[in-house]
This record gives sequence, structure tokens and C-alpha cells, in this order.
Amino acid sequence: MTKTENLAQQNDEGESALHIAVRKNLIDIVDVLGKRVGDNIHDRNLEGKTPLQVAVELDYYEVARSLVKNGASTKVSRRERELVLDEMHGVPLSRTMNMLLAEARKNEESWSILEVADETYPQTPDINQSMEVLRYIDEEVKDEDSDILYAAAAGDTGLMSESLKRYKGSQGRSELLNRSLFKAARVGDRQNIELLLMHGASMEAFSSSHDSSNRVEWTALHAAAASGHKDIVTLFCHRSKGAINSWHNHHGDANDATPLQAAAYHGNLATVETLLEHGASVLVADRYSSFKAALANNQLETAECLLRHGALQAEGTERLLRYAAQHLSKEMVSLLINEYHVNVDAAIGEKNETALCIICSCSYFYEEDKRVETIKILLDAGADIHLGSPIKLALANGPERPKIAKLLIARGASIAGTVVDVDTLEVRHTRYKYPVHELKLAYAVGVGDRGWEPKLVEAWERALKNGTEGKVEELLKIGPGIEFRLDRWGTTPLRYFNEGQAPRNARIKAMLERAFANRQDS
Repeated sequence: MTKTENLAQQNDEGESALHIAVRKNLIDIVDVLGKRVGDNIHDRNLEGKTPLQVAVELDYYEVARSLVKNGASTKVSRRERELVLDEMHGVPLSRTMNMLLAEARKNEESWSILEVADETYPQTPDINQSMEVLRYIDEEVKDEDSDILYAAAAGDTGLMSESLKRYKGSQGRSELLNRSLFKAARVGDRQNIELLLMHGASMEAFSSSHDSSNRVEWTALHAAAASGHKDIVTLFCHRSKGAINSWHNHHGDANDATPLQAAAYHGNLATVETLLEHGASVLVADRYSSFKAALANNQLETAECLLRHGALQAEGTERLLRYAAQHLSKEMVSLLINEYHVNVDAAIGEKNETALCIICSCSYFYEEDKRVETIKILLDAGADIHLGSPIKLALANGPERPKIAKLLIARGASIAGTVVDVDTLEVRHTRYKYPVHELKLAYAVGVGDRGWEPKLVEAWERALKNGTEGKVEELLKIGPGIEFRLDRWGTTPLRYFNEGQAPRNARIKAMLERAFANRQDS
């Protein structure tokens, strides 16, 4: 047995000498063994962990660095990938993990993070989350910077003080300090913040970070406001008035926000009030609406606070009602109507839609019950059920969700003579596709959950078999009429009747033939 094989032998617990040295944090022995074991540095214990994975898990920084220098692979494990995703959502990484990611970046192994990102975000809309994670890792810290960033994220004042004293870097120093200040503000560590400010960090500088699933450019004040650290917000407001209404105008990106918007979205009422006391504007550049940000995350108490502090005067009651309608905030709709006496029929937005039309026109297939409740509040407050044809909008954007249409009809909405292009119906449960261009909304009202075509097939078959002349006459006026196909073989009502699938009825036959002849003449 060679010396290398002897060193790689495992004990009864499945640990090699190197595993044992790592677990006991014996750095000198790890240095010696790491140089001698060769490829066995990647051997796994009974738990399936390499020595480096054990070191990272126990946060043994010097041991991990020694293993990396001696050739341990920096390709991160599944557990380590999960830690990175946690860090993106506010859980600080260990100092050792930061070092490992820095080494993985150098060795071009950071792509391994994509596997868990794909599993965690399999179908994230509007953003390739996997690529966002990859960009995040590729921009992670250099090895020599990791202590400062880790100290900021973990709230370690002692390490921060020591790291700032011995840090000699010049290139990119300001960026490192600004990123560290952002992390310290996010965790609310006042001592580290004051240390970083004393060493030249700027609270007005923008840093890349992640809020929920979105990449954002925020200042340290944004981070403190979003995290609800009132004392830190107060400190920043006293030091710099210019940062209070700042935002990163990146091509009109939807993730841009002012500090007040960030606080309002997260419902941090105390920081909202603090920012307002120091001159934060509820509406910046006619685009950054803190009231809208609060409603987007259903932060009603914060939204009411903003109403009391000038949102009503800055944006107007009609605009606020539009926000409340868009976000289906029935409580805010009710508040605006009952306490602020908003005009429920005011024309809102570029399309001059009423609040009722805004709710009915949304094509999303969720929260129908919430929409119905909000519509009831508007109707009870006297909303004009005919203004802007909300019934047409409701049916055109979701005929498989009949509750809204039925409510509007029960309250007096008229559907007489209303037609709609079938391409806008978004029928998702139909069995066949027909070249149909018009459909009377009168029939779409009672479609249930199956879609309109199966119901129309059922109605035709029942009318022909039962010999119901009035119903046949009514069906001939709906959508395709005589050209409607009852099955995948293209059977029309007339062919269905002539093939003997329905009882003989001279009047019905005459009706069908007349309709067919009129179609040919036209």
C-alpha cells in the first residue's frame, strides 16, 4: 500500500485522516495531508461529503482555503447552491462560502449554480431566473474582499474593523465599500455603517442586489427603508437630503424605486413615516408612486398613511381609484368612495376607462371572487353599469369565468346586439377550433367552466332532438348559426337533421334549409 493510499484510508465511521483533520479544524495537519493525498482530496465520507464540503459547512475558513490551494474542486454542492439562493433573499453567506464562490468564479465553475436555480424557478415569468443567478455569482466577491463584505452582511463589527485596517486595495475600493454599506444597511448594523461611512462609503451610490425575484439598483437608504430599520433611515436622512428621493432610472425599468416606494411596498410603516417627516415625496417624476407600491403588495395601513400625507393631492382621487381597482383592493376602493368621495364613474387613464371597466377588462384567470366583491362595492356606490360596456369587456377577456358577467347582467347590464371577435375570447377548454368570427355574448354568459363550444353543441343537439322550434330559431342567430359544426367531422345542424339523428319536423327542416339558402345567397 502506498503512502497516498494509506492516507486516504477511512475509519469505521467512513472518514479519512483528512476528513478528521478538517472536522477538528487542525489547519497544520490539513496543510500537510492536503499536499500528500493527491486526487484523494476529493474522497467522500459516508455522508457523501468531500473534505472541502465539510470545511464549508463548519465555516472553517483557513482550512477551506488550504484545501482549495491544494487542488480541491470548487464546484459547489447542491447544499451550497441553496445557500446562495438564501443569500439572495437576505440570509448572509458565511465567510468561508464567500471564499468558495470567489474561487469558483476564478475557476469558471460558477455555472454549476444553474442546476438548483432551474429547479427552484422552473417557470418564472418575464425573467430568466437561472441567468440572473449566474450573473449574481459571476459578480460575487474577490477573495481579498470577502472579509469586508461578510462582516457587513453578518453584522460582525470586530471583523469589519480589522478588515478595514488591513485592506490595502485601491482599485474598486469605493465600489467595495458601497456594496458593504448596502449589506450593512440591509441588516441594520449601525456600528458597521458608521465605520464604512468613516472610511469613505457613499450612501448615495447605487448597488446591485435582489429584492424578491428581481434584480434592482438601490442605495443603502433603499435597503434600510425596505428592511424596516427606522434608526438607520433616520441616520441616512440626516446625512444626505439628496438620497431621500433618489432612484436609479435604468431605461424605465419596472424595478426602479424611491426609498419611500421600497418602504411602502414592504409595509414598513415606521420607516415610511420617518421618510415623510424628512421630506420624501409620495410621487416622484410623475411615475414613482408610493401609494401604488403599497397597494401592489396589499399594504393597506401603509397606503392609508400615504393618503394622509399628500398622496390624494399629489395624484388625485381618480388616479388612486385606478390603482385600487387594478390591484383589486376592495378595502381601498371602499375607503376612497366612502371617506374621500371619489367619483366612481370618472374616466381614468389613457383609455378613459372607469374603475368598473378596468376590473372587468383584465384577462387574468385568477381571483375572480375578489373581482366580483370589488365590482359589488362599485355597483353599490352607484357605478354606471352601462358606461364603457363593462359586460362586453368581462366576456371578451374571460368567458370561462361567468361570475362577473352574471353579476353584471343581474344588476341590469344589457347584452342586446353585442358581438365580439372570437379571437379575443381566449377559450381554453374547447374541443374543436372553428373559423368563427362572431359570437353573441348572450350565449357566452352561462358557459360555466367548460368553454362555449361544448355548451353550444349540447344546446343544438337538445333542440333538434326535442323538436324545440323556438330554441332552433334562437340558435340560428348565435354566432356561426347554420354553419356551426357539431363534431370533428364537420356535421352542421342541417346535415345532423337530414341524417336522421333527430326526429322529423317539417318546420325545423324548413327553418334550417332557409337559413342555409340565405347563407349561400349572402
